[in-house]
Amino acid sequence: MNQAIQDYCKLLLSIKHNDVKRNMSNTDQVIRALVAVLVSVLYFTGIVTGTFASVLLGAGIIFLLTSLTGSCPLYSLFGINTPERANKLK
Repeated sequence: MNQAIQDYCKLLLSIKHNDVKRNMSNTDQVIRALVAVLVSVLYFTGIVTGTFASVLLGAGIIFLLTSLTGSCPLYSLFGINTPERANKLK
């Protein structure tokens, strides 16, 4: 699993921000970043341990990376585009 996370991180870092179609609203990005921070705190303080902690940390890393890029691969796969939804609500 660690290799998959490393490969995903390398992929995200190799893509220029302008080349990525943004499919996450600012609110979505902030929520993901906050969740990533919370997961990190839980992991590094030892509140969660074992396999669950590793899985949770991996998810937190993915949340942080998608938050920074503004693009979520799963959103693209399912056709979800939260900036459009945010504009419709205005």
